[in-house]
Amino acid sequence: MGKKILIVEDNELSRDMLSRRLRRKGYEVITAEDGETGIVKAEANLPDVILMDLSLPKLDGWETTRRIKGMSQTQNIPVIALTAHAMSGDREKAIDAGCDDYDTKPVDLRRLLTKIQRFLADGAGNGPYYKVIDGVKYDKGMLDVVDVAVKGQGDGRISLGDARKLLAQIKDANKYTQIEKTTMAYIRDNYKFTDEADTWIRAEIRKWAASK
Repeated sequence: MGKKILIVEDNELSRDMLSRRLRRKGYEVITAEDGETGIVKAEANLPDVILMDLSLPKLDGWETTRRIKGMSQTQNIPVIALTAHAMSGDREKAIDAGCDDYDTKPVDLRRLLTKIQRFLADGAGNGPYYKVIDGVKYDKGMLDVVDVAVKGQGDGRISLGDARKLLAQIKDANKYTQIEKTTMAYIRDNYKFTDEADTWIRAEIRKWAASK
């Protein structure tokens, strides 16, 4: 069988239709009709990717994702949030709940397959946008900037120019949510800035985050 995908979706028609389409693409599909069942099946089957409807009855998709990400055996499974009611701020809310990506319904299969394949190619938990270290999810783009910067510096410190690149990563995502804050804390704990760079990026992040 192919890679396993868990679909957590309460709408039977949507669940069955997406299941058939993914099976035709060679995936093994497991389904759950509500959040509580989704948690049980995630733990029992350890799928490679989870597709999570956010508008679930009883236990919604946000809380279901938090619980899945809160268990050691399932915390690194990539979760792609799906919603038919795309509202401003929904993507940020989904990411903050622990989802690794976000897409809208009705499903554009080609676009969704691209996202699924990215996660499968990159390995469990380390998606195209995030990297998991010791069970904690960080912004991959920010860490990549720092790694390149440190390798290029004789003293291993992050310069003002590299600090500008780091802030550009945050601005490109157009958000400064918990993921970015956690990543910045990790960077400060594990790398050193020049005094000039440290003063500048602290002030710029405060101003930019306050404007969001």
